[in-house]
Amino acid sequence: MNNLVTIGTIRGTHHLKGDLKVSSFIEDESRLENKKVLLEDKLKNRKIMEIIQVRRLNNKMITIRLKGIDKMSDAKKLIDNKIMLRRDLLGEETKKGHLLIDLMDMEVYTTEDKFLGKITNVMKTSAHSIYVINEGKEEIMIPAIDNFVKKVDFKNRKIIVKIIEGMI
Repeated sequence: MNNLVTIGTIRGTHHLKGDLKVSSFIEDESRLENKKVLLEDKLKNRKIMEIIQVRRLNNKMITIRLKGIDKMSDAKKLIDNKIMLRRDLLGEETKKGHLLIDLMDMEVYTTEDKFLGKITNVMKTSAHSIYVINEGKEEIMIPAIDNFVKKVDFKNRKIIVKIIEGMI
């Protein structure tokens, strides 16, 4: 099952026909349309469903319509379920073969071993990506370039960054 990637979490309903609001950091939501996904609830119960429609609400939220869910009452039962998809269906997002979604929730430390928080978003710009790190109420943005990102350790889920004056 390590071939599965969590692509989002169902946060609520959207409209009366059973559409679902999903917090997701997937770059190209159109890749999800007509795909079978695995839903997993908090008790680790799983079921396979098919996404028949996807729309972007904002940079952190999408709406999906699942085959067989056409009433708000049915959709409400799925709130807080994680949505998983086979990794090979997402395609590669980074130059090094990792998906951008792999960066989510990675712990970020300074070169002096100070914990900064976890990555909560990756913003794409025309020049480079920007890692958004949250710890408590503070939000830190680190350009995803070699000058600042010194090490990305996917095995230990840890990123080491160099901070300069004014960054935090």
